[in-house]
Amino acid sequence: MIALACPLGHGKRAAYRPDHRNGETLKNEFSDRFMVSEDTEKYLKNFALILGILSAIAVVFDLYPLTMFLSLPFCVIWIYCGWLRSEPQLKWINIVFLMVYGFGIARYFWLYAI
Repeated sequence: MIALACPLGHGKRAAYRPDHRNGETLKNEFSDRFMVSEDTEKYLKNFALILGILSAIAVVFDLYPLTMFLSLPFCVIWIYCGWLRSEPQLKWINIVFLMVYGFGIARYFWLYAI
C-alpha cells in the first residue's frame, strides 16, 4: 500500500494499491471510507494519551471501576488508529485488551449493579 496526499487538499490520506494485472493503481475504497484527516487523528491520539494518563492515575489511587471505564475508549481509539495505518500488532494487542476491559466492565455491572 502506498499512502498519497489528497489532490484536492482536504488533508486526508488516500490509500492506493497497485493492480497486479496491468500495473495501474486502484483506489482502495474500503480503507478510504474510514480515513480521517491528520488533524483529527492527532486529536484522537492526544485524547487517548489523556485517557491513558488518567487511567494510570486511577490505578495508583485504586479507583477500581474508573480504570476500566477510562481504558476501554483508549483501546477503541488505538484499534481505530492501528487499522488506519495497517499496524496489525498494535491493533490486535488492543483488541485483546478491549475484550479484557469489556469483560471486566460487564462483570462489574453483573456483580455491583442494582
